[in-house]
Amino acid sequence: MPRCVGRAAAGLIVAIISLAGFHEASAETCKAAAYPIKSNEGYEHDKWLRGQEAGDLKFEFQGFISIYDGLDDDDSNADLPNVLSQPEYVTQEIHRYVEGGMFLYPAGFSRPSKWYEFSKFTGTPTKTGVTTLKLDGSYTGEGTVWNRGHMATRNLVNRVSSEAGCNSHDFANAIPQYWSLNQGEWLALENYAGALANKYGTAWQISGPIFLPDAEVETIGQDSEVRIPIPHEVFKVIIFEVEDDIFVRAYLFQQPTYHQVKAIMSSNGDKPPLMGFHLCRTTDQEAYDFTPYASTLSEIERLTGIIFFPAASASEKSALNDYSSRAIWKIDKQFFEKPCGEEQPE
Repeated sequence: MPRCVGRAAAGLIVAIISLAGFHEASAETCKAAAYPIKSNEGYEHDKWLRGQEAGDLKFEFQGFISIYDGLDDDDSNADLPNVLSQPEYVTQEIHRYVEGGMFLYPAGFSRPSKWYEFSKFTGTPTKTGVTTLKLDGSYTGEGTVWNRGHMATRNLVNRVSSEAGCNSHDFANAIPQYWSLNQGEWLALENYAGALANKYGTAWQISGPIFLPDAEVETIGQDSEVRIPIPHEVFKVIIFEVEDDIFVRAYLFQQPTYHQVKAIMSSNGDKPPLMGFHLCRTTDQEAYDFTPYASTLSEIERLTGIIFFPAASASEKSALNDYSSRAIWKIDKQFFEKPCGEEQPE
């Protein structure tokens, strides 16, 4: 564990200095069916946490690990419909990606026309009247408001391989995420995680939905489809280490309620509102202020049941928690593959 938790990595020399850029996506398109899941050797996606409980389901992809509340439905919220419609959390280890001396978007395949349905979901419980089990159908017609929100970032999974990147389009890696959050602050924060890995070699991000006790749970999907619950909030924890020092930040984003959004859309020609978020394509990366979304490890633990840094001593854990709510790190633009404010690859 760290000698001096949160200390600035002064004097760190990065061997690779380059201008940022990206490759155009390959002309090849992801296959209609998911690719075989290869070993994630060389990655320890769940290094910094203990979150899986007895009865939970653990799905190990090459580019991330996804944890689901199991069929025992012991997530302390019996009102949530269909426990296998979205993960409890997804954790992703990210490695530096350099090609030709530059930090680039890997040349991944074009996204599949439909998201993949992980085969182990065949035991998904359903309610009376549900005849369409494909989760893609539940998002159809809702996607402009509630995106299929990646928890493990697709372009960062592409650093593993193009096939692994395609498999990030799997519902084991998706939650209903408000469109402008997904394409705004969330994307900007994912950019930071990728830049940290480029600068320091490796970084981790742990992300997932939050359902608040005693709060109404809205859903997407029609009566004949799987009803997918809309999270009240979405969290992300970012971690990296330099020698013996560990650095961590925690963020919590509140999602608007669907009835709020529908009320606004009914008066503006059905245009989904921004709801206070700032789109990445029109906002400079350095202009984002994540201070309003800062949280702490202890708060995320309270809301999710995840235990971060289970091997840490009480004093180390206290220090990590204290630093987790501080301002985002300053990272030179050269380490970003494609920062917000520039044209974003699809």
